[in-house]
Amino acid sequence: MLHAVLIAEDDPIQRLQVRRMLESELHVEVIDAVDGQAALMALNQPHDPPIAVALIDLDMPKLNGMELLKAIADGDHAVRSIVITGSETIEDAVEAMRLGAIDFINKPLQYERLLTSVRNAIAIYDLRDTVTRLQDKETPHCRFDDLLKISPGLASAIALGRKAAGSDIPVLITGESGVGKEVFACAIHRESARRDKPLVAVNCGALPDNLVESTLFGHEKGAFTGALNRSLGKCREADGGVLFLDEIGDLKAETQVKLLRLLQEGEIEPVGSSKTVKVDIRIISATNHALEQRVKEGKFREDLFYRLQGFPIHLPALRERRSDIVPLAKYLLTRIAKAESRPALAFSGDAELWLTRQNWAGNVRELQHLLHRTCLVSESDCIDEALLNSWGSGIPLSFVGSGNNPHAIELFAQNGQPKTMEEIEEEVIARVLNHFDSHVGKTAAALGIGQSTLYKRVKPAANAS
Repeated sequence: MLHAVLIAEDDPIQRLQVRRMLESELHVEVIDAVDGQAALMALNQPHDPPIAVALIDLDMPKLNGMELLKAIADGDHAVRSIVITGSETIEDAVEAMRLGAIDFINKPLQYERLLTSVRNAIAIYDLRDTVTRLQDKETPHCRFDDLLKISPGLASAIALGRKAAGSDIPVLITGESGVGKEVFACAIHRESARRDKPLVAVNCGALPDNLVESTLFGHEKGAFTGALNRSLGKCREADGGVLFLDEIGDLKAETQVKLLRLLQEGEIEPVGSSKTVKVDIRIISATNHALEQRVKEGKFREDLFYRLQGFPIHLPALRERRSDIVPLAKYLLTRIAKAESRPALAFSGDAELWLTRQNWAGNVRELQHLLHRTCLVSESDCIDEALLNSWGSGIPLSFVGSGNNPHAIELFAQNGQPKTMEEIEEEVIARVLNHFDSHVGKTAAALGIGQSTLYKRVKPAANAS
């Protein structure tokens, strides 16, 4: 991999000597900067290959070396800095290291020493880049600017999200499963004053009933069978930051009372403790339920509902913003191909048309998993309609009235009567679970539903058996 090295040095002879040494010994591109200001301008401009290392003289006009180091640190540049100077004071070395320099080399230069330092700096840069790419593979973009670029249909929701980010008011995000509620919560956090503090996410629908309170509020050692150690809980993990409660409508009544106390008093009571603990957290919650209806049914506390709904934001389903589908699919396909080390992929015209015609019951999550599957099996650099259509269900199921197809779901029972929707749904879920060896995540993705929704639909069947 080719790297660029920036030489920020006002002495032209010194610049030339370092340039020749680097170009003769290392596979790098060298960029010259005659002063600190020119160096900063070079760093602030996109460059291919990227600037991995900056060799910085401390004594430069317009912007000295220390000022340049501070500007690099403030700008969060990935470049690794090495200071080259005629000064031999310990104070300068300490200050340079404090500002992010990884090495401090005195003049006159010992070129073997400089070469070793540059090689080490490139290795550190590559390691940081690898870590960033691995994180990027797992973590979606969480900035409103990113969301707006790929999903203009969310513009009104994003405008509300930005207003919410400027306050500590509780936010309730509503929308169908798979529309990206957690990504949206992350974007609010990233643009808030708490951005440097933790964002802790809890899927309330996926927690066993007997562990919900312990997970959220923590527990003392011996508080219940199996509590072998003390646990802080998610609330204290999020102290100073944001607690994101997904599928908030699934919280049981006892936990709703404790959550209301947290919102009103800013304190929690760990399981097995008689003492309360103060916490400073912001609550962002999300649900795919109509909470107003659950309040009317007596399944959700009305006072808690109004507390949570300090600032409501609704995210529309993907099928309600069809103009988003193709640009969103292109964006996701690019990220997936990069994560899987595949060459760049594109859609054919008929594939784009196919994408816009689908219902996308599982919303963005369903689209993302379909693209991941097609990326893995595609043998060309163009994904067409046939490939999308063949992998659209994720499993070769079909519905028939009767027959011997091993992959078919029968619509009629043995007595000739049509099956109920509940019976058909139960059979589909069982087939897909079996296909994926009981892997809940893969099953939920193939069915285009959230994992918590799948858990709820499997539990009744398990209880019945």
